[in-house]
Amino acid sequence: MITKIKQSEEADESLNQIQTVNDDFFLLQLILETKLELQLKKAITDAKTKSLKAFRSKFIPAYDVEKQAFDSFRKKLGACDWFPRKDHIRKDFYDFEFMKIPVSVKRAILKASGSIPDNVITIVSDINADPFAEALTSGVTSASLEGGKSAFAMFNISAQFNLRDANVEQFLKNQEIQLAKAITDQIESSIRFEILEGVRAGESIPQISLRIQGVWDKPIQVTVPPRLNANGEVIRAGYSYALDLETWATTVARTEISRGFIEGKLDGYRQTGVVTEVQFVVTPDGRLCPTCSVLEGSAYKLVNAGGIIPVHPSCRCTFIPIVVLSDSVKTAAEESVLALAA
Repeated sequence: MITKIKQSEEADESLNQIQTVNDDFFLLQLILETKLELQLKKAITDAKTKSLKAFRSKFIPAYDVEKQAFDSFRKKLGACDWFPRKDHIRKDFYDFEFMKIPVSVKRAILKASGSIPDNVITIVSDINADPFAEALTSGVTSASLEGGKSAFAMFNISAQFNLRDANVEQFLKNQEIQLAKAITDQIESSIRFEILEGVRAGESIPQISLRIQGVWDKPIQVTVPPRLNANGEVIRAGYSYALDLETWATTVARTEISRGFIEGKLDGYRQTGVVTEVQFVVTPDGRLCPTCSVLEGSAYKLVNAGGIIPVHPSCRCTFIPIVVLSDSVKTAAEESVLALAA
């Protein structure tokens, strides 16, 4: 009986040690979230500025084309008819309501007015191929490294943690690419649409610039795919929601830092060689959602734990190892890590 009580006390003390280390690294995780959020918001501002600058420097509006066409044939007013001034031609170009223009010039003007300059199609692609990739790569990699350090800290391992799991690295890389590409594709598509619509409406550069600025103020549609188990069965339905860019930056920062932190932590557990299971732990406050609440205390095999957390955007849950931190376990974990580093 005494032995069971002692074992229980050791297990409780071990859990307290794990929770203390986990709490310390959770504060670091919050710092990393804030840092990435600020980087993403700066990337948004920079990309917005760059998109407008690229447009204004490369785009030749229809009225400029018309003026060039008219000026080049101005002295050839032989066979001509009356051609009304287009509404979108700047008034300071002409001081009369109707102008005499050769038929050939009229055709050129009509073509210019109704067409889209070739370089408009390529403008958007040159804005920022991936304005958020650098911030995401840096932020998620840092979180993964800190997650691994947190795993080592639980066992008092002094060795330097390195990301060694190729699957984790590929998972994080793919995640960053998907996030950055999804947001960039949406913005690029929207800007392209607004430019073409502005051209078709014969709008001026300032008018189309306002259209482009409006793209950055519109909500972004975020799609979360369904989660499948090993048998291909849906264990969580997919869903979508709309976020403004400021909120998007905050949500992505919180979610992806958490994802990177957890994946790094699981990788650290693998390297110790003494952790085979982990326990799902929630943040028990008023913001705890029903989905995560029912998972509290759930045990997962370490090999199956990857990709479970974050459960949803801005998820604050984590994993802790199911192991008693005895001196023998800590020694075995350190030896395992040092053997990998050798």
